Order: sequence, then C-alpha cells, then structure tokens
Amino acid sequence: VNNTWFNSLKKKLIEEDFIFLSKTADLLKLNKKIASILERKYYYCIKILYSEFRYFYDWSFEKIIKMTDKNDLDYFNFANLKDFVYFKNEILGLIENYIVMSYSSELTLNSHENFIQVVFPIINNDKFYLNFKLGDSEPIQFCIITLTECKAHIENNSMMLIFQKILLPSLNLIKIDFESYPEIRKKFFLFIKLIVDEYF
Repeated sequence: VNNTWFNSLKKKLIEEDFIFLSKTADLLKLNKKIASILERKYYYCIKILYSEFRYFYDWSFEKIIKMTDKNDLDYFNFANLKDFVYFKNEILGLIENYIVMSYSSELTLNSHENFIQVVFPIINNDKFYLNFKLGDSEPIQFCIITLTECKAHIENNSMMLIFQKILLPSLNLIKIDFESYPEIRKKFFLFIKLIVDEYF
C-alpha cells in the first residue's frame, strides 16, 4: 500500500467502480498481517499515509449512510452494502494498528491531542449508531482497542463519549432476546467489563 496505489483507488472510486471493493478489502486485511510483522517500519508507513486511510474510511462510511438512510436500492444492493462494510472495517483495522503502535511504544505523539485527531472524529460521527443497525461489531472492537491502548491519554469526557456511543445502540439490539447479534453481544460485554475494570 503506497501513494500510487491510493491514487489509483481514488480514481476508481470517482468513477464509481465498486466491483473491486471486496478484493481491495482482502488486500487491506493482508496489510494488517504485514503490520503485525514489520511493526515500527509499518507504523511509519501508516503515519505518512494516515490522511489517505481516513479518506477511504470516511468515503465508505458515507456510502453506507446513503444506502441505509435513503434506501437507494436502485443504485445500491445488499451485496454492495456488505462489501462497503467489509472495506470500511479493514480500513478501521489499519487505524487500530496505528493507534496500538502510537500509544504502546515510544514511537511518536503520545498525547491527548493525538487521540482527538485520530479517534474522536470516527467515534463522534452522528451516524456512528448505524454500525449497530447493520449488526457490525467491529466499531465496538475499535472502541475497546482505543480505551485499552490510550487509557493514559483519555480524559473523562472522552471516555464518557465513547461509552454513550456504544451503550444504547448496542443495548437496544441485544435486549430484544438472548440470541440475536451474537458478535455485538459478545463485544458489548467485553466493552462493559473494560469500562468497569479500568475506568471506575
């Protein structure tokens, strides 16, 4: 993954060539494995390309919002939606790697300002709750990683924001019965345990 690759990907997005999304997400998943091996070198790569990763995260989430809010099924279909969620989550996974490497090492900006720049805009999106409507548990995992790795740099109001963004949307899904949304249910209780153990 480099600038040339990102520029080619952007061109396809502008042309609305979405057929490649699933394969691109597979490539991003491979990049996450590479990141776990290369660590420091890959961290600097993500740091340099962070704005590109955020562009694609924001772009994919905006598409998901359009699909779910407007129900524009003449333009999108369910297969598209699944691919966009898959793509979004692989981008989110790379951002998780960036957070882990930033805060669990001496590499760079270990500060509350860095948390605000990297994490806050993702979690504070007004449409963040849509992830849960789609049965998507990865945003909860993102918040678990954030709260674990950034603990020393998170102020109380930021922690409470994360708590509020997860609590009600998740609870509204899992309280209906004891079987639906098993992944959301599992990560929700891991999230609550983390909050209780580490923040109270």
